[in-house]
Amino acid sequence: MPCIQIGINTLILQLTKAEFVGRVNGVLNPMFMGFMVITMSLTGWLKSQFSLTVLYIAAGLFFLIGALLTSLIFKASFNNEIDSLQ
Repeated sequence: MPCIQIGINTLILQLTKAEFVGRVNGVLNPMFMGFMVITMSLTGWLKSQFSLTVLYIAAGLFFLIGALLTSLIFKASFNNEIDSLQ
């Protein structure tokens, strides 16, 4: 969880205007806490339905998709910075 929070907070600070950072954090932090409880409850049910190997593969795929989306966001923000400098 701390590694994910660090990455998300970095994105928030880079992509959000300074006057909105507090508002964005005020919305996202309770969402993270709430969804953490929901997903912990959901994983118990998923474990009873599927094998652990399937769950690890699915988690790896979700992680890969998230990493690809994050890299696209960073690439877009980097390109916007370059365009604004020219």
